[in-house]
Amino acid sequence: MDNPIQIQKIDLQLDKAQLSAPGGGYRLLYVRSGTGELLLNYKRFSIRPRRIFLLSPGTQNLVMEWQGSGWLIAFETWLLRAFFQQHPSEKLLPLFLPGKKPFADVAPASASAVHVLAQLLYQNEQAEGTPKVAYSYLDALLLHMANACRRLNKVGAGKVNYAIAEQLLPLIALHFKTERLPAFYAGQLGVPLRRLNEITRSAMGKLVMELINEQLLSEAERLLAESPLSIKEIAYELNFADMAQFNHFMKRHTGSSPRNFRRQVRG
Repeated sequence: MDNPIQIQKIDLQLDKAQLSAPGGGYRLLYVRSGTGELLLNYKRFSIRPRRIFLLSPGTQNLVMEWQGSGWLIAFETWLLRAFFQQHPSEKLLPLFLPGKKPFADVAPASASAVHVLAQLLYQNEQAEGTPKVAYSYLDALLLHMANACRRLNKVGAGKVNYAIAEQLLPLIALHFKTERLPAFYAGQLGVPLRRLNEITRSAMGKLVMELINEQLLSEAERLLAESPLSIKEIAYELNFADMAQFNHFMKRHTGSSPRNFRRQVRG
């Protein structure tokens, strides 16, 4: 994008194509009014007032049946990295992790502040103001998002060993197909499992087992939606003992069998 930050007002029907993220940028969608659905990486999320979405690069985004108002802000990836340098405790919140919960609900008391910040960002862009001012407005908006995410996921703001938490996520991504027990990851990191669960719960609002299951579910959904592999082959690829176990896993986490999930996302 020509400018590191671009913002537009949304009124009535949002063009579906506007939610794609070309060039590897992020999209921040703030809903002021109206209800509907957002289909994001094969999952449906409710659109409702005061809900704010962060759409990561590479996600498949589609607005469905929404007429309302709000703001759509596009910004380059380095701006989020700069935000994390200033606010490292926010880096592991589910909102900022690809494949996790991509939204948070802004508290009523903060909704007017979020709207005013978006307006200021818009006015700065229209007046061709200085980038430094725009960066400060975006920083404040992201902090409001982080606070909303903490409330939604019951994540505290206390002292956390973020180094351990950051090491855990790549380990899960590397071993989740074959290592499903949290004790394995605790052993790899040299941390008692109880302590590791305390760290992940404080940093991300989740236990280690939940993070493993999220990674497994994300890969299962991706393969069912995009891969030419049969369902039986996908179950084998993901190291499920048999089809019954794969069926149980998908139904528990999505409410659908693998076959029905594939049918739904492929139409």
